[in-house]
Amino acid sequence: MKFSPIPMPWSAHRSDDYGYTIMSVVNQTHLHFQQLSIDKNEQIIDEVWVSKDIGHLHNDKLREQQIEFANSYKILVFSPACSTSHLISNARIADELAQAGHDVTVLEIDMLNITSMKTAKFAKRKIVAGLASSLQFKNILMGFSAHVMSDPSIYDEFKGFWEYQNAFNGVCEEFIKNTEIFEELRSEHFDAYFGEQINMCGFGYAQALGIKRKFLISSCPMNGANYDLVGLPMALGDLPIGSDLSENPTYFERARNALNAVIQLLEYRVLNMYLTDIFRAQFGENFPNTLDIVRESDFTFVATDEVIDFSSPTLQNVIHVGGLGIHNVEAKLPEPYASEMEKGKNGVIYFSLGTIANTSRLPNQVLESFLEIVQRFPDYHFLIRADKYDLNTVEKAKNIKNVRVSDWLPQPAILQHPRLKLFITHAGYNSIMESARTGVPLITIPFMFDQNLNSRAIEKKGWGIRRTKNQLLSNPQAIEEAIREILNNPKYTENAHRIRDLIKSKPQSSSERFLKTVDWVISNNGVPELLFDGRNTNTIIYYNLDILIPIFVLITYFIIPTLVSWYIWSCFGHLKNKQKLE
Repeated sequence: MKFSPIPMPWSAHRSDDYGYTIMSVVNQTHLHFQQLSIDKNEQIIDEVWVSKDIGHLHNDKLREQQIEFANSYKILVFSPACSTSHLISNARIADELAQAGHDVTVLEIDMLNITSMKTAKFAKRKIVAGLASSLQFKNILMGFSAHVMSDPSIYDEFKGFWEYQNAFNGVCEEFIKNTEIFEELRSEHFDAYFGEQINMCGFGYAQALGIKRKFLISSCPMNGANYDLVGLPMALGDLPIGSDLSENPTYFERARNALNAVIQLLEYRVLNMYLTDIFRAQFGENFPNTLDIVRESDFTFVATDEVIDFSSPTLQNVIHVGGLGIHNVEAKLPEPYASEMEKGKNGVIYFSLGTIANTSRLPNQVLESFLEIVQRFPDYHFLIRADKYDLNTVEKAKNIKNVRVSDWLPQPAILQHPRLKLFITHAGYNSIMESARTGVPLITIPFMFDQNLNSRAIEKKGWGIRRTKNQLLSNPQAIEEAIREILNNPKYTENAHRIRDLIKSKPQSSSERFLKTVDWVISNNGVPELLFDGRNTNTIIYYNLDILIPIFVLITYFIIPTLVSWYIWSCFGHLKNKQKLE
């Protein structure tokens, strides 16, 4: 008996050379797993059925389609705990792979003492904690938080990026010297590696482990380093890659954006030279340059959505997969949050500035001014996330009826609630992606990193209003005006709903695109045919500077002087002729 395609909600993965496990839905709470032993002619020679509870699975993962077979691989996901948002993003990728039948290990390097938080639900977690060098990294990151309200100069940005990456390299150096963990992981014989662009430590480690297939994850919209790694030019006149750009950027804005982008890129290359030296000290002088390792990545998965981002040049092996692990099934809100969402005559407004911009480190005036705004919207209930050390905000909010302040709020479930009217956010990408998939309009107040880029993209697509962090202090009225504009002008909600519908109605979901690409690449031992040669081309040849500079010199020193001389000679010659005639 051969397999015939039959429509049913299913999932299938290879269990050995000639065996498959087919998962089919029996009812809303159980799955049947059919273990089939298959000979080379696809004949079923043995089968066993078992039943398993699936209460934790989401219905949107069980779509009707025809049976296909996908290989099961051993995969390592490198997830340094440099922030909670990155842990969450990497865990979602790992869980997506694990639920597809792959054997996935998430390697979490705890740099901030935060890996006690729940991350991956289906992938295995390998946590490395207690690194002495992580203290320096933590102090630097806390320094960012302490100065989050300041506008850094180009030098400040250069210095901050250098210190951040240098501290990251220090953590990496200590980590790779742990031979016990290294040998344990090497014995796993992983088929593939996934790692972010933040630091290339994981790619060097994967190379040392002997992992052949590597995938680069861009955890935010493509930045200068990622463009350089895949060989794409940066559209610095249009994209705020190095610094902020307004909708119609001035000459100064474009100049600063270009200068910052070039400086950051040069920093990135120099710091990776130091990182390469760290790996060569541990694994031998012939260890390849870490940037060269990354440039050979089979695919780049951008953990953002092209519907939300700025449009920009791309390549065949660069794919957007934003929304992995964000499910459309309405989450049940626990108490007291379910009751909180029923308050407010006209609905609920949610306020959260993320985890790096700790509210306790902001000037007290920031939240105090916002609480004054809250009182001017009595028909709306406000949910405000403030960190646990922000006792001032908690105290000030006690006598305000239409607000609840908490150090933790179930954000995904809140964003899915039909009574939510507006989300005021720092424009971190997890928050943006969750909002986009639920059709919630935004007021964005960016602070650092990719948040300016995200904020400008939302403003451009028309489903949010951008405000600056300085307006929280100097002009809170601008925040109030933005709230009134979104609540009174339906175009923002309509545009947010359009973004949601565009994402949901794509020909392929992010999950399908991601999983099928991974399987295709690994099963074919990579797809070097899609790698762009420009990734290894030096800057001079890439931009034809060896052609353009001589032309510029020729024009500047020969053609222009010749034309000027000719013009002067013509003028004097004409003057002499005129004098002769007189």
